[in-house]
Amino acid sequence: MSIDYDYKINGHAESSGSEILNAIFKNSLPSSLLDFGCGPGTWLKAAKEMGVSDLLGIDGTDAIKFANPNLIQFFYHADITKPVNLKRKFDVALCLEVAEHVDEYFASHLIEILTAHADVIYFSAACPDQPGQHHVNCQWPSYWQNLFNQKGFDCYDELRWQIWDNTQIEPWYRQNIFMARKADKIAGKEKRIKAAIHPELYKIMSWESNVAIISECDRLSQDHYKLNQDHSKLNQDHSKLNQDHSKLNQDHSKLNQDYCKLNQDIKYTNNLLYCISTQLDKSNAKIQDLKSKLIKLKGKNVDLSNRIDKIKKSWWWRFSRIFSKS
Repeated sequence: MSIDYDYKINGHAESSGSEILNAIFKNSLPSSLLDFGCGPGTWLKAAKEMGVSDLLGIDGTDAIKFANPNLIQFFYHADITKPVNLKRKFDVALCLEVAEHVDEYFASHLIEILTAHADVIYFSAACPDQPGQHHVNCQWPSYWQNLFNQKGFDCYDELRWQIWDNTQIEPWYRQNIFMARKADKIAGKEKRIKAAIHPELYKIMSWESNVAIISECDRLSQDHYKLNQDHSKLNQDHSKLNQDHSKLNQDHSKLNQDYCKLNQDIKYTNNLLYCISTQLDKSNAKIQDLKSKLIKLKGKNVDLSNRIDKIKKSWWWRFSRIFSKS
């Protein structure tokens, strides 16, 4: 999983690492240390300077680009949302201001990796509304305490009260840090770690909140201006639509008039066609009558021709007799 985090603009004071590690290891120094989410190696550097030689830093970002060349040998790149098995344990593990950058879906998975690699873990994570880049799972310490309890670890926050007033340490560490240790039989029976806001972090959060409010007001003002422009454009479009609607009504009225005229023309044409059809029927009847009369006349003409032929024959015969006697 890719985490959007820019180390160029999110630097951390080296004094935080040295001051906190001195408070943790003031009585005894661990022989090995794992820094989970080590970034460019600020805490690895502090541990190395204290004399811890067996070091390993795990990070899933491109933090190694910003690391001290002398520390690169201690780096191990791994996607912390996937299984991580180093096949060993460390005396102490650190996971400081890292968990808030990982989606809540992977929160239990992150604690499982930590508890698999050390029996003593120093942990801190951003509280709700704590400003920062890619803060996607900001929770109060008790949320993480419950997850550690499920893995058989109990949790205590004495360290944060010891360093609460140490101005050499950045306020988010002073506010959020606590220790988790392997304790199967009593895990979950300890007191719940209380939510607390450090005054110095509260100032930052208040300032960030004010900046956020101002930015939101600016954004809303721009949105309001844009909405006014859109509203003005909508009014213009509405006016144009009204004009188009008026024109459509006029066109519709004209079409209705044309339709009415067309209906009248159709009625007139139908009547005319009916009259013509009636007249044709009468003409056809007359033609049939004339044809019948013509046939009769033809018959009479044939009869008359036959009679004339008989008369001609009769007279021819008579004239023949007369001329023969002469």
